[in-house]
Amino acid sequence: TIYFARAIYNFNLILSYQDGGRFHRRREAWYYIPCERTSRMHVVQVPHLYHPSIGGIENYVHRLNETIQDMGHRVTTLTTDESLSNNASPYDIVSDVRYCSTTFSPFRNPISVELYRHLKRTDGDIYHFHDPYLLPTLEGILSLDSDATSVITVHGIDISGGSRLIKILNRAYRPLAQYVLDSVDKIIVLGEHERVN
Repeated sequence: TIYFARAIYNFNLILSYQDGGRFHRRREAWYYIPCERTSRMHVVQVPHLYHPSIGGIENYVHRLNETIQDMGHRVTTLTTDESLSNNASPYDIVSDVRYCSTTFSPFRNPISVELYRHLKRTDGDIYHFHDPYLLPTLEGILSLDSDATSVITVHGIDISGGSRLIKILNRAYRPLAQYVLDSVDKIIVLGEHERVN
């Protein structure tokens, strides 16, 4: 199932599709939580990078984590230590985030054997991945049991341009990205471009 989200750029997102989830307001922004349970839930976030790294996905996941925690749920964030490479970042290292060592990182897209192993041992109620073209997302999908509940937000990473090598790699990876999308329970897109692509 694909859920369409309209984005308002002021570093705030309004997610506007309802499927039994809940809207939550935090710091002048509305966030849509795509799941709601009466009991406390354990959400496992798997971004490729997180604070102190600076970027749209990093900020999105950070704000979503705060919102989910405000709702009384538990959040575990597993990411790569590539997040720690920006010494000029205004953000601090987040103490309750697991920064897994990067095995290698082609084109700023880290792969981490440690991340895979941690996901195998994590007992989340729902796993939230961020973009099918990010290698930690593929690692995460491969690490999960077939009955694990998962959702992916497609953030609109555009890798169609660039060098001839990038275009070849993009075409080669496309079946894996489709495998990721076919494997998750719900897909959230942040714009029309992501919905049709």
